[in-house]
Amino acid sequence: MSQSPMVSKVDVTCYCNVPARLRLSLTKRNPNRLFFRCHKETGFCNFFAWEDSLVSPDSQPTPSTPLKRLDDGPTQANSQGSSQGSIERDVFSASQSQSQPEAEYTLTPVPMPKGEEESGLPTSSESPNPFRDGSPSQTPGTRTPSTTLDSIINELKALQSQIHTLERQKIAAEEERDARLEKLEYLESENERLNESFQSLQSELADHKNTIRALSAALLQCSQDSRPRGDVLTLTQATLHYTASKEEIKSE
Repeated sequence: MSQSPMVSKVDVTCYCNVPARLRLSLTKRNPNRLFFRCHKETGFCNFFAWEDSLVSPDSQPTPSTPLKRLDDGPTQANSQGSSQGSIERDVFSASQSQSQPEAEYTLTPVPMPKGEEESGLPTSSESPNPFRDGSPSQTPGTRTPSTTLDSIINELKALQSQIHTLERQKIAAEEERDARLEKLEYLESENERLNESFQSLQSELADHKNTIRALSAALLQCSQDSRPRGDVLTLTQATLHYTASKEEIKSE
């Protein structure tokens, strides 16, 4: 449903020094009635005032005199009808003059009627703008220069400790690497020595095999000799046979 633009000739500033927002009441008790409230949430600012209950300071005999509440004077409080209710007695009393120019007010917040927060709609004369408040936001936990310097010093100390730890780990790793290299060199030298020993043993084994073959041939030759069985070869004869057989094997 389209809403006709509603403009108030009164600019109201709430107690937090920001322009109050003009809204339209849709409650059954106050239908289509304009009221002012702070654009902030109720938990931050509970300012509330009816638009038709405000009066321009220019229409008063003494503009510097602050506005009075209805309950400040007994005569004015009794002149109001019972239909106004406790909420309307709590707002500022006056009638808006159509011929008066716009004026700006700084008002003391009054309790908001129950239901106006939910039913109030912003008028077309002022669009909601969450960035209207020009006050700088408060950053929690603001750090002073001394606190910042102490924090930097602590961070540098922690960084220096980490550097020392890494250096110790590097030295330990280098020592372990050198020990492994030395052990590897030792194992390589032992491997070469064992290979040489193995080759020497293989050569000696070959010589022993040749000796065994020569002795076997000498014994065979002796057994096949035509001498009588009772004769026994002397040591000199056996040695001569062994030497001759060995030379024959080498020549082969």
